[in-house]
Formats: sequence, structure tokens, C-alpha cells
Amino acid sequence: MDYIYHYTNIETLSLILKHQTIRFNRLDRVDDISEGSSFKTLRLQEFFFVSCWTLDSEESIPQWHMYSDSMRGVRIKLPRNLFHWQPITVPDRLKRFYTGVMSSPIPFDKIFTDKYFILPMFLNENQFENVVSYTSDYKVKKNNAISFTQEGNGVKININKPGEIASLKSPDWAFQKEFRFVLMIFPSFPNSGIDDEKWQRDIPNFIVNALYNGNGSGLDFFDIDIDPHAFESMEVTLGPHCTPGNEITVKALIDKYSPRAILKKSVLTNTIRTSKR
Repeated sequence: MDYIYHYTNIETLSLILKHQTIRFNRLDRVDDISEGSSFKTLRLQEFFFVSCWTLDSEESIPQWHMYSDSMRGVRIKLPRNLFHWQPITVPDRLKRFYTGVMSSPIPFDKIFTDKYFILPMFLNENQFENVVSYTSDYKVKKNNAISFTQEGNGVKININKPGEIASLKSPDWAFQKEFRFVLMIFPSFPNSGIDDEKWQRDIPNFIVNALYNGNGSGLDFFDIDIDPHAFESMEVTLGPHCTPGNEITVKALIDKYSPRAILKKSVLTNTIRTSKR
């Protein structure tokens, strides 16, 4: 089984355990500011949402420092296939648009709403899951993936392999050895739906205008349910500077929400001194 790792604080751990969800943050809200500012023609940072992990099983001092509340947080280990995939239940009125059975980590009524809709990138593993590529020409590659073609009286926007371009970063961040999940969320017509003729007719131009103007869905984040079975393989590592009180808190959370999870101390415990200046 493949595993992924996430460094965070104890409060976030408590929310993950209680709600059994993983949060996708909008790309212009992640810590690497250049991820959002790298798009020149279109403000795609308003439309991409990412959940950031690492594939590196070795503990990372920089990541403990940056993401775990001065090393008093935790590192979460979960199976790479951590989401709760289920057959999509399509409303009767829409069944004429769909054939066969598709599985999704997101229920149908949360994919298409009056306020937003989610591009089903999760149906393509190579777009939904990505090992981040660190390259000095990441800005060029991102913008070269976007092209425009004339279509009738309008313009069609082509975004080649969106999951991959949302996973290009500066070499400055290569220490993260990041693995991420990617969603693309667009605004939708209010008081309308996918089965509405107006929606079907006008949504292409609506999305083109939204992309040009950087008018996203209005969401800051999106949460996806974790497969309950994933918690059976969960491992929580206490940060190197966790106090006995921190350990009591984390153990209480695990006992309540994920009793089969393993709790362990960092291999770096008692090896890192807080510097004094």
C-alpha cells in the first residue's frame, strides 16, 4: 500500500478526525505566493483547489518548522487512496445525460450546484493526483499550456492537462517532495442546472468570461470525505517539540475518533534545540 504524509497543527488534526474530511485550498491561498502569480493570461489560481501532501516517509525538519506550530504539531500518515469513492447517484431527471456507472469521491449534488460546478478531473487519475514537478521554467510551462482558438463568433479556451500545470512549482520548494490532489471549480448559473437548456447553451461562454475576468466560484476551500477504512491505516507522529500536554490531547482525539490509528513520537525528539538569539 502506498502512503502519503501531511504536516499540520493539532487543531487541524482535530478537524480532520471529527469531520473525516480533507480540505482543498484555493491555489491563491497556499503559502507559495508564486503559484498564483505565475499565471499571466488567465487567473487560474481562482479556479484550482489543491490538497498538499508529501510522499517522503523520512521526517522533514523544514516541514516540521513550517507547518506544525513550531514542531508542536503532528505528521499524519494515510493511504494514498484515502477518499471515499462511491458510485455516482444521478437524479432521475438527468439520467438521459449519463450511461454506465461512474465512481466519484464527491457526491453528484456537490459536483453540480447553483453556485459552482466541479470539473470531473477525478475521473482521470493522472489529473487528480500529481507528483509536483519543480522546474525553473514552471511559469513558462504553465502559460504555454493555455491556448485560444476561434470558434464561431466566440473564443474557446484550451487548458492542456490542468492537473499537471497546477502541480508545477519553483525549485525553491523542492525540499517538500510534494504530492497533491487537484480540483478545478467553476462558477455556475444561479437558479439553473445542468439539465436546463439555457445552462447547456450558455455555460461555455459563461466559463470563458469567468476565466478571462478571474471570476471564480467564490469558494475559499472545498472538503472531500475520507474513506472510513483509511483511518484503520492512519499513523500520527508527534512533533519533535510536543509537550506532554500536546501528547495527551492528540491521544484523546485518536481514542475518540480513530482508535485503530497508531500514535508515535518523532525520531527527532530530543535532537533539536530551540535556538536563542
